[in-house]
Amino acid sequence: MFKVCIDPGHGGSDRSNRGPSCYVEADGVLAISKYLKEELESTGQFQAILTRDRDKTLTLTERGRIAARNKVDLFISQHTNAGPKGAGGTEVYYSVDIPGDRELAAKLSAAVAQVLGIQDRGAKTSESTRYPGEDYYTVIDKAQDGGVPHVLLIESAFHSNPDEERLLLQDENLRKIAQAQAKVICEFFGVQYSQQANVYIVQSGDTLWGIAQKFKTTVEEIVKLNSISNPSLIHPGQELIVGSIEVDKVQPAPQPENGDEKVRELQHILNMLHITDTNGKVLVEDGLYGPATTSAVKKFQGIAGIQVDGSAGPQTMGVIKQILAMPVTKRGSKGAVVRYIQFRVGVGIDGIFGPKTEAIVKKFQSANGLVADGIVGSKTWKELIG
Repeated sequence: MFKVCIDPGHGGSDRSNRGPSCYVEADGVLAISKYLKEELESTGQFQAILTRDRDKTLTLTERGRIAARNKVDLFISQHTNAGPKGAGGTEVYYSVDIPGDRELAAKLSAAVAQVLGIQDRGAKTSESTRYPGEDYYTVIDKAQDGGVPHVLLIESAFHSNPDEERLLLQDENLRKIAQAQAKVICEFFGVQYSQQANVYIVQSGDTLWGIAQKFKTTVEEIVKLNSISNPSLIHPGQELIVGSIEVDKVQPAPQPENGDEKVRELQHILNMLHITDTNGKVLVEDGLYGPATTSAVKKFQGIAGIQVDGSAGPQTMGVIKQILAMPVTKRGSKGAVVRYIQFRVGVGIDGIFGPKTEAIVKKFQSANGLVADGIVGSKTWKELIG
């Protein structure tokens, strides 16, 4: 089961972000977050955690730490945007430290833009000017620093834009946003997604024709779904099933390249090291940091005896560099490099190059036509790697 942390931005003492009419960002994104939790958990494949489920004050650091503490696979901070007059559209930010998330961010932005009928501003990063190389958004930075492998902040429309504020004031559009996000997230994790039926509560003055127009369906379809015998007899408070909101397969905003070169290089190295994904498959070197790559990184981290979080951070890359340096390793050696050697030769992994490991290394050397001296030098390393 996958774990997702959904963070409704703002709330509590932070309720100042508002639209020109009556929209309050803290309330709108809380509704989107609750709908997203419902959509994901309906698949039976996700546990969704909310950083807040009511109007509550949380610091940005606390939000990121909630995600890290729960060891989630994905953190998504929900927001709506504000900007100059006329600014509009959706955009999704990903961490400068997780370039492989660009594709996921782009798809989320495109999906939300499509269901709302607004501009897709695409996937972006925002680097701190005060701390170069770090994320500008604290909530992204803290979640990423805490080891969350996929970290995003989504801006679903501009509440400062009167036209887009009107969209955000309609509850059915907030559910559309959540459904669009859920479909992309499920696709990313390889989970089949079937949108739940939308239920509309009839308001005074409603007609079936008007409701059908609102949900882009037909009167005949609503009559059929609800077994209505007399279409003229609907009443305020009546619940009507209006079908699921379809989210077509979307094309993200154009990106400068297909996949990320650093991620592609990581995938190539993991393949060289004979680290497969959770299904025992060799990684596709596509530059996308998806579930397969995440699971392979976790496997490597477990072998190396370091923190298992699926994120190829400094500690993980440091161990990889140690291994690729192919240091002479023999009886008495200790640490992550020894653990990797033990993994490759098929002996119990404890990080200590003792007599048992030496004996198995000798067998490995003999089987590969090498001098069986029990010392892992350059020739033995070349058989272990590649």
